[in-house]
Amino acid sequence: MKPLSSLPFSVFFTLALPISAVAQVTVDNTTSTTITPTDTGVQIDNGNRAGDNLFHSFDQFSIPTGSEAFFNNANEIANIFSRVTGGNISNINGLIRANGSANLFLINPAGIIFGEGASLQLGGSFYGSTADSIIFPDGEFSATDLDNPPLITVNAPIGLNFRDEPGNIINRSVANNRGLSVAENQNMALIGGDIKLEGGIITTSGGNIELASIAENSVVGLEETDTNFSFQYDELSNFGNLELSQGSLINAGGENTGSVNLQGNQVSLIDNSRITSENSGSQPGKDITVNAFQLLIENNSQIITTTINDGNAGNINLNVEDSIEIVGTGFPQFEEIFVRSQLSQQFNLESLNSGTGIFSVTNGLGTAGASTLNTTNLKLQQGAVIGGGVFGGGNAEKLTINATESVEIDSSGIFNSLAFNSTGNGETSEINTMNLTMKNSGIITSSHQGAGTGGNIVINAVEEVNLLETLPGSLSPTGIFTSSFFGNGKTGNIEIETQKLSIFDGSQIASSSGAVFGGETPIDINIIDIGGPGGDINIIAFDSIHLSGFRPDNNNLSSVITSSTLTDSDAGDINIQTGNLMVSNDGGISAANRIDLGGIIAIGSGNAGSLEITADSIQLERGGISAATEAGSGGNIDLVVTENITLRDNSLISARAFNEADGGNLNIDTEFILAYPSRGDGNDILASAQQGQGGTIRIRAESLLGIQERAIFENNNTNDINASSGINGLDGTVSIETPETNSLQEILELSSNLVLADIVTTSNSCSPSDTEGISSLVVEGKGGIPAKPSELFTADAIIIDGELDTSNSSQINHNRHSNNSHLNPNHNPSKIEPVTYKDNGEPVYLAKGLIKQEDGSVILTAYPTADTQSRTPENPDGCSQ
Repeated sequence: MKPLSSLPFSVFFTLALPISAVAQVTVDNTTSTTITPTDTGVQIDNGNRAGDNLFHSFDQFSIPTGSEAFFNNANEIANIFSRVTGGNISNINGLIRANGSANLFLINPAGIIFGEGASLQLGGSFYGSTADSIIFPDGEFSATDLDNPPLITVNAPIGLNFRDEPGNIINRSVANNRGLSVAENQNMALIGGDIKLEGGIITTSGGNIELASIAENSVVGLEETDTNFSFQYDELSNFGNLELSQGSLINAGGENTGSVNLQGNQVSLIDNSRITSENSGSQPGKDITVNAFQLLIENNSQIITTTINDGNAGNINLNVEDSIEIVGTGFPQFEEIFVRSQLSQQFNLESLNSGTGIFSVTNGLGTAGASTLNTTNLKLQQGAVIGGGVFGGGNAEKLTINATESVEIDSSGIFNSLAFNSTGNGETSEINTMNLTMKNSGIITSSHQGAGTGGNIVINAVEEVNLLETLPGSLSPTGIFTSSFFGNGKTGNIEIETQKLSIFDGSQIASSSGAVFGGETPIDINIIDIGGPGGDINIIAFDSIHLSGFRPDNNNLSSVITSSTLTDSDAGDINIQTGNLMVSNDGGISAANRIDLGGIIAIGSGNAGSLEITADSIQLERGGISAATEAGSGGNIDLVVTENITLRDNSLISARAFNEADGGNLNIDTEFILAYPSRGDGNDILASAQQGQGGTIRIRAESLLGIQERAIFENNNTNDINASSGINGLDGTVSIETPETNSLQEILELSSNLVLADIVTTSNSCSPSDTEGISSLVVEGKGGIPAKPSELFTADAIIIDGELDTSNSSQINHNRHSNNSHLNPNHNPSKIEPVTYKDNGEPVYLAKGLIKQEDGSVILTAYPTADTQSRTPENPDGCSQ
């Protein structure tokens, strides 16, 4: 044994230091790396150099609190490649630093944990990974294969190789309120198994932040760029999980913003965690991108890009194969931040800090970033938000949601807001999906309170759009809204294309100039009568539209499609194309410049919008289609219906005017208008006025059933068409155009003319012809109804509730068609032989009345009924009663 005095000084110094300060960084002797203890930690020298590359190999690499590992490299070194081969996790709670602008690669397959005190002081980028090896064009620098000498090469790396069960990377660093941070324009990357930020922070200024969770047996590509390295995942199919929790922060903001890229299977942001990029400079911001199988954002967590200067904000790109789920902290907080604050002019950039969701904002002259969400299913719950905001002179950018299966908005919202006194313009919010469901006061809205133009809302749903329940007491119903209030910019349009549109339980689609909000009584209601022109509502529902529902427990909300103005600006128009339109249970479609608030009438001086509906059929059951005007002009309705319009239970089609305004124009083109008997005011078609001139009603139809032009008054129990004026006004005009011949009247006349004497086998059709009380009748034609009123019917047989009897068919005069040939020379007699029908022995009575059942079917009765509206023919002599 050597005497103590002969030991090298460096060894003595090592023994004299605390074990925790130096013993956790050791070499494995596969490279020429040396470790020298210092007052602040350890200094790492030598290593194997090849060109601008420097290689180090460690058995252990951990840095305790208050200590440092200093890579003492030459300034001309571009890349430092370091590996940890001992199989122990690297616990880093101190400082890692290097000379010059060298990039530092640190790989440890066992795992890496950055503690609260971990920090970086590098001139270049930092790449931390739990890969087994760094791949070069001519081999690998491996942390697991120690049988062969390490590769020392001058080439740039081309990949990271992950074999069995890659270790996890955890970041808890909050050092200097910047956590893991690199120099300006440099990159920060953590590529490993599961990636977890547990209250940790990652910060760059102008550089890129890359987090990727990689599963076993995978290779991540590395590509050298002009300034650094980028990662390629195109060949990968297996990923691990990536989670930000406990208030974690990824910040790529500054005068020169950086990009953020997250790659994983399940990516989660929970418990106040955020990914943010705020551009405070004049250069364009960079993007935030998430590529994952599933993405979860909840409990006040956010992804947000912002500009506060004249540089544009970066974009948000979410590419999530299965689902994006955003869960807020509850509906009350959501309503307070994103609904009430806008109505009270308090909505600002700080309001967003309490929200859960995805945001793109401009608070300067720069344009906000575009947000694009590509997924299969998108679900927003409990006050979650996807939003864009304009708080200055910059413009908003487009929000695009592509969800191949479904979008569900439950007590949450999608916003595009121009704040009070802003001058920038809004942009389109577009949703492309198979099915859109909104419920429990879920909303999609584009509102503006400034001078700019509001953004449009565009929805393309291949199958259905469903707007369902509204929460009791909420400030806003479930719905899709564009609005302008406090400012003078034009409101955005609403565009919807789908197969089926359902609006139930007080839900709404509305465009408005001005706004109404308040409490439970009219006294608490506030009316905002300042706003720009309203936006149009354009809806195409190829199959059907159904509006139904009334919520007496929630400010008497009805399910409506409405365009209104409470200001001196004009309201927008409503254009609807559909197969079947059904409006029931106090639902309605309206264009107006007045709103009845249950005791308070809100009136705008701008023109009401027009309403145009093209449909196969329209059914109104305690429903309405109306265009109301209190001042100005407008309020016109055009209905083009290829089949029929049905009105039941006090339904209304109205272009009415109030006070001194003139009634609107109401044009209807249809096959039939059928109005069922109703109590109360009845089913009405009106263009009347209170004091101004009545409007114009023009109806073109084959027939009108159960409704006619006449004077109107309350509770008249009749179905009326009216365009009169009340006080000191001029009546309007009603024009009803029908064919020269009335269809029903011709059918009755033809049936009596075409039944020949030799067809009837009894001399008296009212009295039994024998003691058995049996009469028989031969019926010619298909139901006795000709194809058209002006043509003969054919001899096709029919089936009725009687016994088929062909025994007397020989009695038929087969030459009878020739007797009628002068009526229709082109008539082609049927080749089917007519037959006789015989009842089942029960007496046959003449029908004298009718009863309408609840399902709408009609039953003929042998006795007169009070509701029978058609005349009962006089009985021939000899007929019994």
